[in-house]
Amino acid sequence: MRRTIPSLSVFPCPVAQREWFTPVRSPPVSPPRDYHLNEAEAAALIEAQIQVIAAHWQELCDEAELSPVERKLFAGRQFLNNYALEGLEGHKAPQDAYGEARETLIASGDT
Repeated sequence: MRRTIPSLSVFPCPVAQREWFTPVRSPPVSPPRDYHLNEAEAAALIEAQIQVIAAHWQELCDEAELSPVERKLFAGRQFLNNYALEGLEGHKAPQDAYGEARETLIASGDT
């Protein structure tokens, strides 16, 4: 037998019935933030972050005592996942750094 959930009007909210109560509405979507970087500077910053992740990956995994399986699960999923460079399709340097770093991270699980 399927149960239905009663409508919210069956469970009145005492606060909502007050005259002074105004429901909170989500603000409209804000425009993109300006980080005072041009596109090339942003791409260079992303490339540097990718290189730092790859350079310290092995050391951090060893310190965290991650097994090879855990390393592979983290690499390419939580770190440097497929969406990491979304929107940077026209920038070769971060794309190349990403490919090399991702291979390094995933290969670290083979040890």
